[in-house]
Formats: sequence, structure tokens, C-alpha cells
Amino acid sequence: LGLAPLAGGQQAEPAAPAPPARRVEARAEQELKRMGEFLAGLPHFALEAEETFDEIPDGELRRQLSNVRRIAVERPSRFAADVTGDTLNRASWYDGRTVTVLDKEHNVYAVIEAPATSDATLQKLEDEYGVVLPLADLLYADPYAVRMAGVTYGRYLGIHQAVGVACHHLAFSQPTIEWQVWIDAGERPLPR
Repeated sequence: LGLAPLAGGQQAEPAAPAPPARRVEARAEQELKRMGEFLAGLPHFALEAEETFDEIPDGELRRQLSNVRRIAVERPSRFAADVTGDTLNRASWYDGRTVTVLDKEHNVYAVIEAPATSDATLQKLEDEYGVVLPLADLLYADPYAVRMAGVTYGRYLGIHQAVGVACHHLAFSQPTIEWQVWIDAGERPLPR
């Protein structure tokens, strides 16, 4: 074994790739911010969302599945959620001290101690348990800031119908996800 002498000193490490350029249309950001400020100002609210998605098992036909999520929020330290459908049958609630999750199908539950606010609790669930709750971005004290974190692209697509309501249709992109939102174009900028 032999060691070759270093010639000309140490080589520099390659530079880290530059983050993608942020291209967000002002109107898209404006409408999302308006929605976020409206939600942040609500001391309590409830929502229902129907999710539909495709499952493609290996060697089988594509199947369309759906779940219905119902969430109630009381700021700053309470929320309850219930989901039923093709893939889930679960309830969870946070009372300012603990988070409880009940698997209704198997009749088992878990309880963990939680911080004093919904924001801190949602962050703990993500950081310590790897759990990101669907629609959780709407539960934070500042939904706009949470939703815009990491956004690299945003576009205002115009006024489109959602559930029979005229809505601002927005599309956004982040490094790992693309998402769209329809926001009521009336006086109450609710996500539809």
C-alpha cells in the first residue's frame, strides 16, 4: 500500500444546489392570505371535507376510494376530528392537555400528553411521531404562513365553481407536493 502525496492542497466541496426560484403570482398570494386571515380571526369553526383518491393495487384494477373528514376547532387549544370511509374509521381529539386517537374499527385507542396550544401539538405530532394530519394547515393560528411555507410556485386560475359557489381557484407547488384550493369569492373567504 502506498499513499500518494496531496497535490495542490485540498479540493473544494461542490456547492449545494440553489433553492428553486420562487414564482408566486401576487393575486394567488393575496387570495390565500385573505383566506388565512379570515380563518385566523375565527375563535371556533367546523368543516367537512370529502376526499376521493385512486388506489392501484399491484396487478389489479384501479379503485376509487373516498373518506369524509369532519373537524371542529376552538382556538387556541381544542380540536376534534372524525373520519369515516373506505380507508379509515377513526376519531381524535385534543383538549389542551392530551391527544386521544380512537380506531373505531378495532376499538383501540391511544393517549399522549400534549402542549398547551393546537399549534405546538400539531408540531409535536409531526416532529415526534411523523404524523401530519390532513387539513391541519387550516387549524394553525396562522393558516397562511403554514400553507405558504416552502411554496415555490403559485398561480391564480380565475373564478371557478366549487360546490355550486363562485370561488377563486389557486394552484401552488412545493418541493414534494402540488396542491389547489378554491376560496369563496364572496365576503367570507372560506376554503371550499
